[in-house]
Amino acid sequence: AGNANYSIAYYVEEYVNRLGIEASGRLLTYTEANAMTQSQRTNGAIYWLVSAWDYFSGWIVLYDGVFNYGNRFFTASNSGVRPVVVVSTSDIGA
Repeated sequence: AGNANYSIAYYVEEYVNRLGIEASGRLLTYTEANAMTQSQRTNGAIYWLVSAWDYFSGWIVLYDGVFNYGNRFFTASNSGVRPVVVVSTSDIGA
């Protein structure tokens, strides 16, 4: 609520910066999340996917890993992000 004017990209970037590694971040797509099992999607929170559900709404994953849709007016106060952290394989030590 205190950061209501920030975009989702701000929170993804903030998360990657806290890791202290050379990486980039993004949100899961619906296709990627759908390839996961329901238990893999479950993290105890509601989070946004980057994929649009329709013109006004985006896909979200609910507490139990089930897909739903939400718009920023309905779900913004209780939805988070679950970033995908992209690390170059050349940056991974043996």
